Amino acid sequence: MPVPSSPPPPAAASPSEHSPAPTPVRAVYGFVFYLLGYSALAVYLLWAIVPDHLLEAAGILDVFPQKYWAVALPIYLGVTFFLFVTVVYPSLGLCVTPDEDDIRNVVDPESKFVSEPRGQEIGDVRPEVLLKTVLKTSQHDVNIGGVSGGGSRRQDYRAGHNRRRRKDVD
Repeated sequence: MPVPSSPPPPAAASPSEHSPAPTPVRAVYGFVFYLLGYSALAVYLLWAIVPDHLLEAAGILDVFPQKYWAVALPIYLGVTFFLFVTVVYPSLGLCVTPDEDDIRNVVDPESKFVSEPRGQEIGDVRPEVLLKTVLKTSQHDVNIGGVSGGGSRRQDYRAGHNRRRRKDVD
């Protein structure tokens, strides 16, 4: 009976290949940055909290900027972050969004296309055939801009609902 063997060990990464695995050098860098970060936080808090006359007595008041910046800089950074999250990031998303009649809204790069669209799924049709068949405008098609335009659908729904209620009451 054959003895089950353990799987072979993974091949070591070559020196030219970058790996995210922890190494002793990365551990040292991480520890140094950890110490620098906490030291910078301690110096910032001492500068912001300790009164000016004590900093002047220690002879380090001339090294630091005005106390105004201890409050203003975090506020500026917070406002900048808030504006980025609420304005810039969504705007970048809108910049890369295709137009409403773009074929990329219907198919993606992984689509498989066939020569005859009849009886096939929509993702299997070539884009040019799809544009002719699916996105063909006729008198029965609804413009997508009109559908997403606002309150007109709600008003139509309420009008139809009120007509049905009147018929029920009569």
